[in-house]
Amino acid sequence: MRYLFLCLFNVFIAQSSVGMATGMMLGVMISQTNQRRAEIDKLRSKNRELSSERDKLKAERTASLTKCYAKYYADYKIRREWWKKNREFWKNDREFWKKHFPDKQQPEVPLSLPKESKLYKAKFACKDLNQATLTGVDLCKAIFWGAGLSQANLSDAYCESVDFGAADLSQANLSGAYCELADFSAADLSQADLSGANCESAKFNAADLLQTNLTGAHFKSAKFAYSADLTGANLTRADLTEADLTRANLTGANLTKARLKGANLSYCDLTKTDLTKTDLTKAKLHETNLTGVDLRNVKGLSYSQFLQINRSLLGYLDYKIHNYARDLDNKMSKAKNQSFVADFTQ
Repeated sequence: MRYLFLCLFNVFIAQSSVGMATGMMLGVMISQTNQRRAEIDKLRSKNRELSSERDKLKAERTASLTKCYAKYYADYKIRREWWKKNREFWKNDREFWKKHFPDKQQPEVPLSLPKESKLYKAKFACKDLNQATLTGVDLCKAIFWGAGLSQANLSDAYCESVDFGAADLSQANLSGAYCELADFSAADLSQADLSGANCESAKFNAADLLQTNLTGAHFKSAKFAYSADLTGANLTRADLTEADLTRANLTGANLTKARLKGANLSYCDLTKTDLTKTDLTKAKLHETNLTGVDLRNVKGLSYSQFLQINRSLLGYLDYKIHNYARDLDNKMSKAKNQSFVADFTQ
């Protein structure tokens, strides 16, 4: 009996020690859990403080960016008006000399030059060269700032890096001309012919291109900033890859089969523009005005681009529905031609 009592006593002591150890372990775990909860609460409070500070910084940054953008676009208008006034000044200056000094208005160079003539870095600033014939002439880096070139013939001319700033090129013929890096800022190109011209990286800032013929011209990386006016311009098959058309006016322009890959059309006015088979792959369309534009035959449009346009979802749905109907019509015509079914329309 004594031996049995000792055994039971040892078992009781062992169980009590295990229970004490378990209780101590549970107490340690509970205290660690409470510490972790306290640390988590501190981190959450810090996160809330940081998020509130981040929201304040975002609001301040948005406000500063809005002010910067407003100043930037106000500068756009100021520069455009300055260029216009500059152009009008030189035009009035030429008319003044014509009126009061008619004998001294003969140009320093003949109005008609033979082909392949070289006028490298020639200076014709503010000269009256209206109806001049400069076909195929090398005018590399020449200066025509404020010059009068109305109805001039510059077809196939070499005009690399030429300065046509504020020049009067209305109804001028620049078809097939090589105008890479040329500067047409604030120039009057209304009703001019630039068909087939190479104007890669050229500047058309604040230029007037009303009803200009730009068929098949190359404008890769060209800049049409400061609200360039392209109202009614013919840009059929024109290459405007990566061109900057920010805030340009393209109302009623013809962009049939034009290439606008990666072009910036932000805040651009494309009201009633013909975009038949136009390639708009990766083009920027932030707040672009597409009133009255048929987007059903446009190439390369994605849903992310539609999200940049006002009322984009309706246009995207119309675009998808048209594509679905067109695919269905194609399937029906194939089925009828190949006689897979007797009557596919039922």
